[in-house]
Amino acid sequence: MIGRELLEWVSTCKRDARVYACEQDFALFAMYYFAEHFTYAIPGFQWTMYKLLNEFTRGRFRFLLWVMFRESAKTTIAKVYVIYCIVYRKKRFINWDSYDKANSESALFDISTWLQMNRRLISDFGQLFYEDPKMIQRYSRMKRMGEFITTNRIKVKAYTTQEGTRGRIFDRFRPDMYVVEDYETTKTTESAPVTAKVIKHIDELKAGLSVDGQVIFLGNYISEVGSVAQMIAEAAANPVAWRVQMVAVEKDGEIAWPDKYVTTNEEATKINAGRSRREWVVSLEQLHKDLNASGRKVYEAEMMNNPEAAGEPFFDRERVNKDIEKVKLKKPIKVVGGLSIFEDYVAKYRYAFGGDTSKGVGRDSCASVGIRFSPGAGVGAKVIGTFASNTIAPDIFAYEMKAHGNLFGECLLAPELNNTGFATVTMLKMIKYPRIYQQVKTDQADQRVTKDLGWEATSANVAAIYFAFRTAYNDGELEVPSLALLLEMRAFTRRDLDMASKKQEVEGITRHFDLLRAACIAWEMRAVAVITKPKPYKQATAESISEYHG
Repeated sequence: MIGRELLEWVSTCKRDARVYACEQDFALFAMYYFAEHFTYAIPGFQWTMYKLLNEFTRGRFRFLLWVMFRESAKTTIAKVYVIYCIVYRKKRFINWDSYDKANSESALFDISTWLQMNRRLISDFGQLFYEDPKMIQRYSRMKRMGEFITTNRIKVKAYTTQEGTRGRIFDRFRPDMYVVEDYETTKTTESAPVTAKVIKHIDELKAGLSVDGQVIFLGNYISEVGSVAQMIAEAAANPVAWRVQMVAVEKDGEIAWPDKYVTTNEEATKINAGRSRREWVVSLEQLHKDLNASGRKVYEAEMMNNPEAAGEPFFDRERVNKDIEKVKLKKPIKVVGGLSIFEDYVAKYRYAFGGDTSKGVGRDSCASVGIRFSPGAGVGAKVIGTFASNTIAPDIFAYEMKAHGNLFGECLLAPELNNTGFATVTMLKMIKYPRIYQQVKTDQADQRVTKDLGWEATSANVAAIYFAFRTAYNDGELEVPSLALLLEMRAFTRRDLDMASKKQEVEGITRHFDLLRAACIAWEMRAVAVITKPKPYKQATAESISEYHG
C-alpha cells in the first residue's frame, strides 16, 4: 500500500528517481500524476485493483475482468493505466472497444486531453500527444477522437464491439492491449443476436492478440445469460490466464466505498451540510429510488452485481437452489440405456413422457422426460425419468422413447412434432408404439377436425406450457429429483422463454434447455394420460435397436 511519506518523497525527489519509482508501482503513478482524481479516500477494493494492474504489467496473466458497480472508478483507473502504458511504452497498439463507439471515442478524448494538459506528465515525459505547440487549441476543442499516435510511436484507437477485429495492424504490430467496456448493457441483453455478436467479437479479439497481448474488461453483471456471465465461467475454468474482481456497492450491510457512500438520506444530509459539493457523499437509499424509478430493478443489477434479484430468472430461484442442494448428492435409483430413473413403475399411476428432438449433430439434445401423475388430475406428481443425447438422430430417438414408454407400462409418449420431431413421430408409428399423443385441431373455416400425432408447438402454446410447468413446481404440485433438469431450470430466464416461444437459434449462443422443454411437454399430458395395462413386451427379431440403448 502506498504510504503518505512515499508520495511526499516522490513529489520532492529528482525526475529520474520519480519516473523510476512510479513505473514500479502503478498506484504511485496514479496518485502522483492524477492527484486531482482522489477526492475520496481510496477504498480497499481499489487497492486490490492497483495490485492486479501491477501483476498485469508484469505479465502474470492475460485477461483482467472487473465486474463492479457503477461509479466504482473502474473506467477512470483503466484510462490512467492506458496513460501509464503510453509514457513507459509498455504497449504499442492499444484498442478501446465499447458497444457504442461514441463511448470509446469519449475515453480516448479524456486520454488525449490528459496527455495534452497534465503538467506533471509533460514535465517528466515531455509532450507526447503533438509536436507543434500551436495545435493545443485545436485538439483541446475536440469532443470526439477516434484514434491518435503519440510522439513515442504508440497508437491508440477507438472501436465498437459490433465490428470485427481482423486486420487491425499498426506498423508491424497487432493489438497488444484492449480495454473493453460497456459491452453488456440493458440494450445488449435484451437482444440475443446482439449479445451473440458481442461474444463473437470478444472471442475474435482474444484469438487475434499478439503474443504479449492482454485485455482489460470493464463490466456490470446485468444478465445471467450475457457476455459477462460467459467470461466469469471461462475465468473459473482457466485461472492461470484470468483474474476476476467482482465488487458490489454493498454486501451484508458493509459499504465497499465508505468515504463516498452512506446508507440513508438522513446520514447523507448530515454529512454533506459541512462539505463542498464536490465532496458530497451519496445516499444508497436515494440511489436505489432513482435507479429503480422506472420499475426495473436497475440498482440490483448495476450496483449489486445481482441480475437474479433484478427479476430475470423464470423459476423461483430460492426453491430451485434448495432442491439442488437436496438432490445433488443423490443418484438415480438406476440408469437404463441412458435413462436416469428416479422411481420404479407402479401400475396404479398414470405416466407420460415428453420429447424434445434435435438433429443429433452435437448441438442441442434429443431429450425425454417422464412424469408420474396420481390417479387424479396431477396432485403429487413427480419427474421419474430423464434422458438426453446430443448425438442421437431424431429417428433413432424414437426407439429410445419407445423403450422409456415400455419401462413405464407402455405409457403415453408426446414427442414434439415440429421440425426434427417429424422423424421421431414417423418412426414411432412405423414401429407401432401403441400410445402416441394425438393433438386434436378444429379448422375454423369448415369445422373439420384433424388429429395429428405428436405435440405441435405454436407461438400461442409454447409460453403456456412453460408457465404451467412453473406454476406446478412453485406450488409444490410437482417434485423434481433430477439435478440436470433443476440446473436447466435455475439457468432459464425470461429471455430464454422468448427464444423458446420462437424456437429461435442464435449463432454464438449455446444455451439449450432440452430437458426442460421435454418436461414441460410431459406436464401438458397431465389431463390425457391414463392408467395402462400393458401386454408383456417382447422385441421382434427383425426390429432395429438403438446403439444408445443397452
